[in-house]
Amino acid sequence: MLITFGYKQKDGYKMAVKLSDVAEKAGVSLTTVSRVINYDKTMNVSKETEEKIWESVRELGYKVKKRKTKSQTNSRTKNIGYIVTKDEHSFDDSYFSDIIKGIESELIAQKCNLSFALSAEEFSDSAVREKGEPSACDGVIFIGDVPIEIYEYFYEKQIPAVEMFRGYGRFQNDKISLNFESTVYSIIQRLIDLGHSQIVYIGDISGYTPDKIRILEYEDRFRGYAMAMLANNRQLNPSLLLNINWDMENAYMEMKKLLTSTADITAVFAANDRMAIGAMRAIQELGYSIPEDISIIGCDNIEFSQYVNPPLTTISYPREELGQEAVRILLDKLHLKSPVDNPCIRNVIFSTHIVERKTIAPQTQSIV
Repeated sequence: MLITFGYKQKDGYKMAVKLSDVAEKAGVSLTTVSRVINYDKTMNVSKETEEKIWESVRELGYKVKKRKTKSQTNSRTKNIGYIVTKDEHSFDDSYFSDIIKGIESELIAQKCNLSFALSAEEFSDSAVREKGEPSACDGVIFIGDVPIEIYEYFYEKQIPAVEMFRGYGRFQNDKISLNFESTVYSIIQRLIDLGHSQIVYIGDISGYTPDKIRILEYEDRFRGYAMAMLANNRQLNPSLLLNINWDMENAYMEMKKLLTSTADITAVFAANDRMAIGAMRAIQELGYSIPEDISIIGCDNIEFSQYVNPPLTTISYPREELGQEAVRILLDKLHLKSPVDNPCIRNVIFSTHIVERKTIAPQTQSIV
């Protein structure tokens, strides 16, 4: 669908009404508004919420053109869908919502239709899948850790796809990647240079076994950590590797257990900010000071990371731009005569950088 914008007054000037204005007025997420005004059949929204969104659209003057019928739709208009890892709550996670915002803004800019927006969990529900008719789309974007069965579904139907962050080589999809390895290596090296030796890693350590080092099999962030430790003749201590599936609560509980059993921890690297924030709570509840006693670093630079106490040092990258680039790559692919069988595979790698705040300090002494 095509969208035109109304205007609002601010300081005497007319300003275009944005989708985020509608979301704020309706008290719902940006993604929920987008899915409702795009008539997403897969969206499970209460009648009350839907009416509240349309009321906000009318009050703000955010004009939505009527949907064209299939026969009216320009043959050049593309129908794009996306599937995000985990469950439906991923849409409200600030990490994913920024990427989704980038995807949806680029779809509007490119005059494409949003065919569907689903979590992997929702797509696995056959009733939702049939209702949404995702197989009718022109292309799909996979965001994060999406099960291989979903990849196979679209591959068998010859629907082109772009993978964001994770994927499976056998499908030969174009990819969006992040250069975590070198940035994590740099920050771990920085901790070592500051005198830290007992550095905890919190995140995905798939592929790791104490008896054999398999660097190439590790997730990028863990690989950067492992390479920095080994380059400085530091062994990978299994007791300092917390294999946690990106969850804040689990990070909090496991960090608390570790601190009560291990006395000489002086630094922590968490593979996302949510886990870092969970670990920070555990550290502070047990009476340690950050960064005087224990330094900690996160990853993703979510908005909340700058408001914790102390503000979290983290790794940042342009999440909205990632989503926009995924759409552009997919549209380029759709212009090919045989987009699925095209042997040229693109892997667009975005750089990452350290945002230093207040959670790193030199090691002063061992904690007893």
